[in-house]
Amino acid sequence: MNKRGISVLEAILSFLILSILMTAIYALLAKGFYSIRFGSHKMDTFQTCLSFLNRINRELIMTNYFYISVDSSDPNSPVIAFPSPFDSGNKTHKDSLAGKLLWYKYILYYKSGDKVWRKIIPMGDAEGTSNAKLLEEFHFPDDDSLSGGAYNLPYYRTFNHTSIEGPFPAAYYVEELRFTKDDSWRSITVEIVVISPKNKEKGLKPSKEKLVIIPVNS
Repeated sequence: MNKRGISVLEAILSFLILSILMTAIYALLAKGFYSIRFGSHKMDTFQTCLSFLNRINRELIMTNYFYISVDSSDPNSPVIAFPSPFDSGNKTHKDSLAGKLLWYKYILYYKSGDKVWRKIIPMGDAEGTSNAKLLEEFHFPDDDSLSGGAYNLPYYRTFNHTSIEGPFPAAYYVEELRFTKDDSWRSITVEIVVISPKNKEKGLKPSKEKLVIIPVNS
């Protein structure tokens, strides 16, 4: 019986083939792990966009188009404000005589830094009114500091009052935010661009989302 052993050349060839296979497997695994991490970061920013748009959609769709205020004079810090018909119990009500929807508070969104912030500004003694106005024209009857009304919309980013709720963060890692009113369609377009610092350092593309909302109570 021929019991020839493995030659040195055969051993070297076997080692080289095994090394090539291991390198290929490692490359595939590394690419797979990178794809998972990349997909996770992309999903996080995509979820941030969707979460913000879902929330503002639920609120804007219930307001009146003519009461929506937008200030984009500073593109890095746009502001939007609108009245909400939801009371403290998250219920809506109508005037028993005229059948008009009643308003209870203003909701304010604005960008500051890389975050979008949300404030709730109650109407005070005027809660339950059927005749809302733009926030910067609204008169708060129980607040002497606002007795004159007619404040610029960006003022409310820093406006403090004991009854105000917030500001609360509504979205993170926001690069761009735009609010656009279209009088012909009575619609409001919300555009948001989100990217995390890690993704930005890697040169990855941001998540860009756009939503057109037509308030039903206009």
